[in-house]
Amino acid sequence: MIIKTKEFNTSKAEFRHVINIAYYRSIKDLIIGLASFTIIIVFCSGFNSLAVSIAIWSGILLGYLLIFPFLNTSAKSQPGLHLKNRTCEITDNYFSMTFEDGSLTKVHFNNYLKINRESEWYFLYMTQVMFEYLPLRAFNSEKDINEFETMMKNKKLME
Repeated sequence: MIIKTKEFNTSKAEFRHVINIAYYRSIKDLIIGLASFTIIIVFCSGFNSLAVSIAIWSGILLGYLLIFPFLNTSAKSQPGLHLKNRTCEITDNYFSMTFEDGSLTKVHFNNYLKINRESEWYFLYMTQVMFEYLPLRAFNSEKDINEFETMMKNKKLME
């Protein structure tokens, strides 16, 4: 089975949004733990000056983690490769992308850890933080989307 996508590209704003999603997902447990720690320290401290200062520093760190993507210019510093027009071809064993300049990347599905579907995208993870991004709008039809998902579920890459 071969699934070919339409030609698509990613705008800088969309790329930044995708990076932010991945960032917040990767630090979700840290944010929850730090927020819980801060709240517990504040309520259980009896307003001890040491505990209050720990809670303040914890809150500052939490704030920094939350606003970091807006301070970081990673989307601007990324190579233009992420913003170029490309098409994808998905076979039983490979995921390949062909860029407008003719360059090609081809990755065997054994090299992927998991594939997550968001509302408008697929994230094909090669490591915990390194992923390929495939928007749903790139597929030609709903049938192609269903075939892709069935294929990935059979490979145990999607739940």
